[in-house]
Amino acid sequence: MKKKKPANTHYESMDDYTARLFHTHTILGMAAIPFTPYTQYETIKEANFSTQSIVLGFVWFGFFWALLFMGIIARRMRKRLERQPKAARWCLDIITMLLSGILIWNMTHKSKSHDDDTQIRFVTGWWNGLVTLSVLSTISRWYLRALSYAGVVAGITITAFLDTDRIRALFILIQIMIYFVLSNFLSERGSRKKFLEKQKLYEETQVFKEILDQTTDGILIYGLQEGLMYRNWENNKYKWWKEDQTIDQNLKKIKMDQKKSDINLITQPIVVRLLLGFSRSH
Repeated sequence: MKKKKPANTHYESMDDYTARLFHTHTILGMAAIPFTPYTQYETIKEANFSTQSIVLGFVWFGFFWALLFMGIIARRMRKRLERQPKAARWCLDIITMLLSGILIWNMTHKSKSHDDDTQIRFVTGWWNGLVTLSVLSTISRWYLRALSYAGVVAGITITAFLDTDRIRALFILIQIMIYFVLSNFLSERGSRKKFLEKQKLYEETQVFKEILDQTTDGILIYGLQEGLMYRNWENNKYKWWKEDQTIDQNLKKIKMDQKKSDINLITQPIVVRLLLGFSRSH
């Protein structure tokens, strides 16, 4: 875990990172902004238009706008961000952490505005939501995952609507469904696209390997520091290669026939270095 992610070392593109931001931040903002004014107005009205409730309402509305713009801007500027991928990731991560501060402030004030029993139910609701997301995330098909989550959320919100007769509960259900369906769909599409790219690269590599194996008797790549890096023949294929001996002992048995041709005298050492890994240059 102390090592950096292989993707950050070998693949510096910001496409994955910005796609994840777009699938979460932007879609969440798009799902929440149309309904947030009404839901926050109802909350402020229930609090008798207190100053604290008004401030919380405006902060909550601005929070979703910040998510929306952050995801869109990061996605559209991914080519520029690729010039400094490490610094770009740090900046975007820090911005998201600052947004988490707004969440802490908002949720804490909402919890304090209720009695002790309501605060306990508030905390328990967070735990139930976490359990639901963790369990349903193991479903492999995105539409079944979305359907299962919709069933859980719909059961809670519809029951709340029937008991309280407040349309705000239905608006919250719509927000959750818009975000969850679109986010899962786009994430699944991105994962499939990356799988197809890796599968294509794997198939091309296998084709080249088969061609190489069919056109050569044996290839051995050996580095001075790395040791044996590649060998394309099975055990006991060559009589001169003894499996019970070390690689150095086997390599000492290799003999090169000296040719009088000038071309062979020039190219022969280069070929030997390439095959045995002794050359550290291109």
